[in-house]
Order: sequence, then structure tokens, then C-alpha cells
Amino acid sequence: MSSPLMDDPRAWDDLLDRLEQDLDSVEGMLAGEVQAPLDPWDPPRAPAPMSSGHVERTRELVIRQQAALERLEAARTTVRRHLQLVDADAAKGLASGPHFFDERT
Repeated sequence: MSSPLMDDPRAWDDLLDRLEQDLDSVEGMLAGEVQAPLDPWDPPRAPAPMSSGHVERTRELVIRQQAALERLEAARTTVRRHLQLVDADAAKGLASGPHFFDERT
């Protein structure tokens, strides 16, 4: 069975639209918006050659993807640090509830 990109000249438009929609969702998540989980994406096996009309759009998507990946890595690092703090022995007592101190004594 041949790839849909081999038979349909609009397939690059569809593929780039899908990539752009997923990238919009990722950028929205990074901005704090609640997003539905992304559907799995499998790249086509044998795409037809890209037309020159798609090259600039593809370059722009790649630049946006690289920026999103950098932001995702920074967010992952921040989450990892937060999880380490939650796991720290000193933080474990904080999860048991509030503590009050009488400053008058």
C-alpha cells in the first residue's frame, strides 16, 4: 500500500496542517491553557517530494518546534526540581497539615 502522500498532491498541506495544530496545542499548554491530549502521530513512510511552495511553511514550523522543545525542556527541568523538593525529608512534614507557633511565649 502506498503512502497517501504519493497519490495526493494536497497531502503535504494536510500533513503540515496537522503538525501546526499539534504545535499550537503544545504552545497553548506552555502558556498555561488546558488542552486535550494530543493524538499519536505516525509520520508517513514514503512521502512524495515536497513542493517548493511548502518549503517556507515547513521552515517556520521547524523554528517553532525548536523553540517549543526548548521551553518544554525548561518546564520539565522545573517540574523535576519541584518533585525533588516534595520528596525532600524537610518537605515531608509540610504535607501532614498546617503547623502553628505561639509567638507570645
